[in-house]
Amino acid sequence: MLSNDIIDQLVSISSKLDSRILSEDKITEEKISNLKNIIIALSDRHSELSKSDVQMLVNQLQVALIDLEEVTNKRIEVLDFVNKIAPK
Repeated sequence: MLSNDIIDQLVSISSKLDSRILSEDKITEEKISNLKNIIIALSDRHSELSKSDVQMLVNQLQVALIDLEEVTNKRIEVLDFVNKIAPK
């Protein structure tokens, strides 16, 4: 079982993600949706899940965060490239 503090933090992250995506960015939207689904599963059902099920969801959460980080880093690389080639 996860602590209430961790659940509160996950729910806060989930709600903040809604305001962070652009509608035309489908890949990021999918990654965030996956992350939010995992957070919802953890926050809503963690008390009724077995320890191994909670651990599986926590592992999925880690993978989802890594996936989102990769997408974000690629976006930053594109923005850096555009910034370098833009006329000054």
